[in-house]
Amino acid sequence: MKNVLSDKSLRICCLLLGLFISGLQFSYAQDYKFEQTDDPHKMVVMEAENFSTNTPNGDVAWMLTDSPPDFSGQGAMMAVTAEPYTTVETVLASSAVLTYKIKFIRPGHHYIWARASRTGGGDDSYHAGIDGEITDSSLFLTFHNTEFDYGTWGWIYYRSTAGPASVFVPSVGVHDLNIYIRENGFRIDKIILTDDPASEFTPEEMGPDETLASSAINSAAMDNDILMVYPNPADDRLNIQIKEKRYANGRLKIFDPVS
Repeated sequence: MKNVLSDKSLRICCLLLGLFISGLQFSYAQDYKFEQTDDPHKMVVMEAENFSTNTPNGDVAWMLTDSPPDFSGQGAMMAVTAEPYTTVETVLASSAVLTYKIKFIRPGHHYIWARASRTGGGDDSYHAGIDGEITDSSLFLTFHNTEFDYGTWGWIYYRSTAGPASVFVPSVGVHDLNIYIRENGFRIDKIILTDDPASEFTPEEMGPDETLASSAINSAAMDNDILMVYPNPADDRLNIQIKEKRYANGRLKIFDPVS
């Protein structure tokens, strides 16, 4: 399996209990992965696992998951935390964050949709922000006004009972969308930003395709029964997840073939 992604790339080679896996190459990404469309919806669409950075905070972390099934893309991201985060101060100090670098062509308020899943009332919310700043409109984003069953995927767009959720983009250009952990077990599969209210735009099923930057490379995780390597393309951090605990011993080799 070989996928050459750019002239300057990072090749991953893994030797794991006699199983040799090689040939995948991961490019160094540009300053942004996604860009806003110039169509009537002014959308930005992101697979949750195709983040620019994934920053844990101690044991608080976003982890790749393949549950529940029928996710979009290569998987989804699940919140892992021992306690919930209920204020802006505690979120910024102690929560983990997924960051997506986006080139915006329109500033102002953008409504935020998430294809999400929950198992009950204790894992049904998250927080969002722009450039590390959280506003009231992006706190406690939940399943309010939704009807889909526990353990399935569906689109959420409400801030608790306070109306549609939104983030504020201060200017045209590149900004970070931040997705913060609120409580343990919340799962997020796909994210959409649009300047259209829900009355004019509502995503269905798995939603539209990612709006990758024109020079970006389509996301492609390496996934088999033993390990998963993601995201692709990668910036300064590449995640290698060992799936089976029985593989306690092995060697992982990472090298740059162009250096």
